[in-house]
Amino acid sequence: YQALHTEKPGTGNAYLTPYIYHPIFINLNKDEVYAYEDESKKIMRAKRVKDKDEDARKRYERLLMARANIYKNAEMKYSALETILDKIKGDEDDTIIYVSNEQIDEVINILSERGIRSKKYTQKCGTKPLRKYRGKTERENIIEQFKDGSFHVLVAIKCLDEGIDIPS
Repeated sequence: YQALHTEKPGTGNAYLTPYIYHPIFINLNKDEVYAYEDESKKIMRAKRVKDKDEDARKRYERLLMARANIYKNAEMKYSALETILDKIKGDEDDTIIYVSNEQIDEVINILSERGIRSKKYTQKCGTKPLRKYRGKTERENIIEQFKDGSFHVLVAIKCLDEGIDIPS
């Protein structure tokens, strides 16, 4: 809240560009439900011994992550994305879609099938300035292209967590 409403000194702008967050809830498919239940059982057993030693604690944390990844990569997210794209059809400019490694190719395919120009922004994108990007990094070049409208949607994995300056 503060970053949205506190003025950055000397700029007249807030630290964050205003946005509205609309969570969309999805269901797991049958296989995902079974996997979620299975992981939950493992978590319950591991929870009883997690304070025993470091290995037990790490196992418990791995199980929590594995269960969280079931929701994170749920198949129904693709149909939810398509519903969103239907609602904003023709107004996709300046859209950033955050995905997991497992989702990125399918999301790019969904966008491509709809004729929406998009670009991947992943940890594999270069961070070393190169001549082919006029002395900029691959990441800086992608952001510059996004800002100038060369493509509509940026599909990102994790590496935008620190934030980027794209007011639009």
